[in-house]
Amino acid sequence: MNFVYRVAEFFQGRYGLDKLCYFLIILYLILGALNLFVQSLIITVIALIIAAFALFRVLSRDISRRQREAQIFEGLLNRFLYFTSYFKQKILQSKNYCFHKCPHCKAKLRLPRKKGKHTVCCPRCKENFKMKVWF
Repeated sequence: MNFVYRVAEFFQGRYGLDKLCYFLIILYLILGALNLFVQSLIITVIALIIAAFALFRVLSRDISRRQREAQIFEGLLNRFLYFTSYFKQKILQSKNYCFHKCPHCKAKLRLPRKKGKHTVCCPRCKENFKMKVWF
Protein backbone atom coordinates (compact mmCIF):
# COMPACT_ATOMS: atom_id res chain seq x y z
CA MET A 1 0.00 0.00 0.00
CA ASN A 2 2.84 2.38 0.77
CA PHE A 3 4.24 2.09 -2.79
CA VAL A 4 0.82 2.77 -4.38
CA TYR A 5 0.39 5.80 -2.16
CA ARG A 6 3.81 7.16 -3.16
CA VAL A 7 3.09 6.69 -6.86
CA ALA A 8 -0.28 8.43 -6.51
CA GLU A 9 1.39 11.25 -4.59
CA PHE A 10 4.07 11.58 -7.31
CA PHE A 11 1.45 11.97 -10.06
CA GLN A 12 -0.54 14.55 -8.09
CA GLY A 13 -0.44 17.87 -9.97
CA ARG A 14 1.01 16.34 -13.14
CA TYR A 15 -0.62 16.85 -16.55
CA GLY A 16 -1.23 13.20 -17.43
CA LEU A 17 -2.47 11.65 -20.68
CA ASP A 18 -4.40 13.37 -23.48
CA LYS A 19 -5.04 12.84 -27.20
CA LEU A 20 -1.67 14.30 -28.18
CA CYS A 21 0.11 11.93 -25.82
CA TYR A 22 -1.79 8.95 -27.21
CA PHE A 23 -0.90 10.10 -30.73
CA LEU A 24 2.78 10.36 -29.79
CA ILE A 25 2.76 6.90 -28.21
CA ILE A 26 1.11 5.37 -31.29
CA LEU A 27 3.62 7.18 -33.54
CA TYR A 28 6.45 5.83 -31.38
CA LEU A 29 5.10 2.28 -31.69
CA ILE A 30 4.71 2.60 -35.46
CA LEU A 31 8.25 3.90 -35.84
CA GLY A 32 9.51 1.12 -33.57
CA ALA A 33 7.76 -1.51 -35.70
CA LEU A 34 9.10 0.09 -38.86
CA ASN A 35 12.57 0.10 -37.38
CA LEU A 36 12.41 -3.68 -36.88
CA PHE A 37 12.48 -4.03 -40.66
CA VAL A 38 14.60 -1.05 -41.71
CA GLN A 39 17.01 -0.87 -38.74
CA SER A 40 17.91 2.77 -39.18
CA LEU A 41 19.68 4.85 -36.55
CA ILE A 42 17.76 7.96 -37.67
CA ILE A 43 14.37 6.28 -37.10
CA THR A 44 15.56 5.05 -33.70
CA VAL A 45 16.61 8.55 -32.65
CA ILE A 46 13.35 10.10 -33.88
CA ALA A 47 11.32 7.43 -32.05
CA LEU A 48 13.25 8.03 -28.82
CA ILE A 49 12.75 11.80 -29.09
CA ILE A 50 9.01 11.25 -29.57
CA ALA A 51 8.88 8.91 -26.56
CA ALA A 52 10.84 11.38 -24.43
CA PHE A 53 8.51 14.23 -25.42
CA ALA A 54 5.44 12.10 -24.59
CA LEU A 55 6.92 11.25 -21.17
CA PHE A 56 7.81 14.91 -20.61
CA ARG A 57 4.20 15.92 -21.36
CA VAL A 58 2.79 13.27 -19.01
CA LEU A 59 5.04 14.31 -16.11
CA SER A 60 4.85 18.06 -16.70
CA ARG A 61 3.49 20.36 -14.01
CA ASP A 62 2.93 23.25 -16.46
CA ILE A 63 -0.69 22.33 -17.10
CA SER A 64 -1.72 25.51 -18.92
CA ARG A 65 1.01 25.15 -21.54
CA ARG A 66 0.20 21.46 -22.07
CA GLN A 67 -3.49 22.37 -22.49
CA ARG A 68 -2.60 24.96 -25.14
CA GLU A 69 -0.51 22.34 -26.99
CA ALA A 70 -3.43 19.90 -26.77
CA GLN A 71 -5.85 22.52 -28.15
CA ILE A 72 -3.55 23.24 -31.10
CA PHE A 73 -3.20 19.51 -31.78
CA GLU A 74 -6.96 18.94 -31.60
CA GLY A 75 -7.55 21.84 -33.99
CA LEU A 76 -5.11 20.33 -36.49
CA LEU A 77 -6.61 16.88 -35.97
CA ASN A 78 -10.14 18.18 -36.58
CA ARG A 79 -9.00 19.97 -39.74
CA PHE A 80 -7.32 16.77 -40.98
CA LEU A 81 -10.42 14.69 -40.21
CA TYR A 82 -12.63 17.22 -42.01
CA PHE A 83 -10.51 17.08 -45.17
CA THR A 84 -10.30 13.29 -45.13
CA SER A 85 -14.08 12.98 -44.71
CA TYR A 86 -14.57 15.51 -47.53
CA PHE A 87 -12.41 13.49 -49.92
CA LYS A 88 -14.02 10.24 -48.78
CA GLN A 89 -17.47 11.63 -49.59
CA LYS A 90 -16.16 12.95 -52.90
CA ILE A 91 -14.87 9.50 -53.85
CA LEU A 92 -18.07 7.77 -52.75
CA GLN A 93 -20.23 10.23 -54.71
CA SER A 94 -18.04 10.27 -57.84
CA LYS A 95 -20.19 7.62 -59.54
CA ASN A 96 -23.30 9.83 -59.59
CA TYR A 97 -21.82 13.34 -59.41
CA CYS A 98 -18.95 15.33 -60.88
CA PHE A 99 -17.24 18.15 -59.05
CA HIS A 100 -16.22 21.46 -60.64
CA LYS A 101 -15.22 24.94 -59.54
CA CYS A 102 -17.07 28.01 -60.62
CA PRO A 103 -14.72 30.03 -62.88
CA HIS A 104 -15.98 33.31 -61.36
CA CYS A 105 -16.10 32.79 -57.57
CA LYS A 106 -14.18 29.48 -57.30
CA ALA A 107 -17.02 27.81 -55.35
CA LYS A 108 -16.98 24.01 -55.36
CA LEU A 109 -20.01 22.67 -57.20
CA ARG A 110 -21.44 19.15 -57.12
CA LEU A 111 -23.25 18.47 -60.38
CA PRO A 112 -25.13 15.40 -61.62
CA ARG A 113 -22.98 13.23 -63.85
CA LYS A 114 -24.63 13.55 -67.28
CA LYS A 115 -22.54 13.23 -70.41
CA GLY A 116 -22.46 16.22 -72.74
CA LYS A 117 -22.37 20.02 -72.68
CA HIS A 118 -24.30 21.83 -69.96
CA THR A 119 -25.00 25.40 -68.88
CA VAL A 120 -24.58 25.69 -65.12
CA CYS A 121 -25.75 28.48 -62.82
CA CYS A 122 -23.55 28.94 -59.77
CA PRO A 123 -25.68 29.12 -56.59
CA ARG A 124 -23.25 31.51 -54.89
CA CYS A 125 -22.53 34.18 -57.53
CA LYS A 126 -25.49 33.42 -59.89
CA GLU A 127 -23.19 33.44 -62.94
CA ASN A 128 -23.86 31.07 -65.84
CA PHE A 129 -21.04 29.13 -67.44
CA LYS A 130 -20.71 26.23 -69.85
CA MET A 131 -19.30 22.91 -68.76
CA LYS A 132 -18.55 19.69 -70.56
CA VAL A 133 -18.81 16.28 -68.86
CA TRP A 134 -16.73 13.58 -70.55
CA PHE A 135 -17.81 10.43 -68.75
